[in-house]
Amino acid sequence: SLTQTYTGNVTLGAGATLSGTTVTFNGTVAGAGNSLGITGNAVFGNGAGDTVANVTTLTVSGTTTINTTNITTTTGGQTYTLGVTLGTGVTFTGNAGTVVRFANTVAGAGVARSLTVATADARFDGAVNGNVASVWVDGTTAAYTGTITTTGSQNYVGASTLGCSRRYSQASVPSSPAWQMRGLTNNGSSSVVVL
Repeated sequence: SLTQTYTGNVTLGAGATLSGTTVTFNGTVAGAGNSLGITGNAVFGNGAGDTVANVTTLTVSGTTTINTTNITTTTGGQTYTLGVTLGTGVTFTGNAGTVVRFANTVAGAGVARSLTVATADARFDGAVNGNVASVWVDGTTAAYTGTITTTGSQNYVGASTLGCSRRYSQASVPSSPAWQMRGLTNNGSSSVVVL
């Protein structure tokens, strides 16, 4: 497959599935209440203001690089199948009860980057352990594999479910470390280690 690059802003007039080795959006993406699927790798934005907004559902089958500060979906969720690289601090926003799923690893590019899941629930299937400054999840959190390591705080506002042993750590503990984990459900023989 060939690459696809959209230099200007993109508005979806209908649900779209874009296929290519890499699909790059250098401007904003306005979903206009439509779904967006990427078959291949995806790059969202080349600047903080290149947001993705009003997309019903977002799925990426390959790797994802995010250089914008906000990706917002509405009635559906967000699924990132392979590794996610944060080029800046990113807020993943979804409606209550929808899920932002990271099916593989999450890492920051360059300096440590923040990861926020606003309103929606979060599911982590892979390790979060490379240059991530902080993690905040407003909804519930399901953690099924690997570790979550940040240089700063981690806040899990909703109920947390562990599908395996999980190691939470702060690489550099601040003078007033912020930790919140509420309503923890332990599936099977899982364990929690907080460093």
